[in-house]
Amino acid sequence: MEKVEEILIEIQDKLVPILDSYEQAIYHYIFRHTYLAGVETCLYSTRTAEIGFGAGEISKPPSMKTRSKKLRSLEEKGCIQIIERSNKGIEVKLLLPSEIISIQSKTVVATPLDIEDLDFYKDRRLLGSL
Repeated sequence: MEKVEEILIEIQDKLVPILDSYEQAIYHYIFRHTYLAGVETCLYSTRTAEIGFGAGEISKPPSMKTRSKKLRSLEEKGCIQIIERSNKGIEVKLLLPSEIISIQSKTVVATPLDIEDLDFYKDRRLLGSL
């Protein structure tokens, strides 16, 4: 269970900032039907996939066209791989955040800051940072 916890933290910290709400819902749907089900790929149907957007008036499910568009967008962002398209649906493979190259390169490693080396008189940007 520890591994799932780490993956969910990575999804929240690294993927959520770059995905819109529909993309997030589709990604979580695919995560549920691949990784959590113990399989590598799943069949995603733009017609019938229940991706859950709540029950309120505003929370209506996206159209088939929107689902297709968002699935392609997830592929472009490197979050999934579309394996095959058929009349049954679209076979997709989920990529975990640790496998997505585009977000790994954005990881910033913080370097320790020595306050004694900072010159608050010469660098005005530092005045509001403490």
